[in-house]
Amino acid sequence: TSGFSLAHGIFAEDIDGDTINYSYSFTEGQTWLRSTVIDDGSGGRLTIKFQGSTNTPGSYLANIFIHDGYSQHLSSQTWVISVSPEGNDTPLITIIEPVTSVVVEDESPLFVSWEASDSNQILRYEIYISSNPANENAWQVINKNIQPARNSYSVDLSNIPDGAYRIIVRAVDNQNPPAIGLDISKEILISRKSKEEEPDDRVLLPEPQVINVSPTSTD
Repeated sequence: TSGFSLAHGIFAEDIDGDTINYSYSFTEGQTWLRSTVIDDGSGGRLTIKFQGSTNTPGSYLANIFIHDGYSQHLSSQTWVISVSPEGNDTPLITIIEPVTSVVVEDESPLFVSWEASDSNQILRYEIYISSNPANENAWQVINKNIQPARNSYSVDLSNIPDGAYRIIVRAVDNQNPPAIGLDISKEILISRKSKEEEPDDRVLLPEPQVINVSPTSTD
């Protein structure tokens, strides 16, 4: 629709009672989706409510990253919010492979497939990879001109450093201006080094994070 409102909640719990630290990001330059912290992560409970509305069509990305201070204990959730303009729907695209999180330990390519629908003609697909999918400036181009008859692609990861990433697939239709739909894969963890070389406290965060804030909401 041309108008859209959203209310969404995130809840996380640490069974050891460790403080849950988090980092949240939304499509760069967009502020309409706001977060309200209900439980701030202290005592092992994190609850955040996201709410907002917009009349501006587009595909928006939200991402939340949580951890308890140990490098092996990381989790993230990314979701796409598509708002269609009047008279031209946004292409709907769904990544169907990989269906779950993937660990890459060698130089093998990553097979990605998707399905898409649109009331107009889809002109092309685009594939990107990023450790921070909510920031479009951080996307690395894999291929920006995939023919509309294709619905799969083998992504070469040989030049991608070890780390946690997401694959982004976009569908561009033939309208003026074009409507663009997208979807984001599950987490792709590239870890080619042997586990003997990796200390338990090594840093896996893709960029600097604020992990402790004082005072907390319970102080």
